[in-house]
Amino acid sequence: MENQKTIILGTEYDEQLINDLNRLLINEGAAFTNGIEGVAGSQDYKSYDIRFKNSIIKVEIETYIGLLITGDESIVDYISATFKNR
Repeated sequence: MENQKTIILGTEYDEQLINDLNRLLINEGAAFTNGIEGVAGSQDYKSYDIRFKNSIIKVEIETYIGLLITGDESIVDYISATFKNR
């Protein structure tokens, strides 16, 4: 079983970060598998399941929380390291 990890990659309103994450995932062959979007009061929520490097990661964007990545620890660490020096 994979060791799961969740990180907050950045703020939910950082459009450049979201676009850069999108670009990274697309360039490395990721595939969208499922997603939901919703609004509750003043909070927006988006959640996407993405097949990336033979594993499923979850990308969540939530008001007041940020841009979260959940998945296999090594994959989450790889994504985190890619954006570390932004």
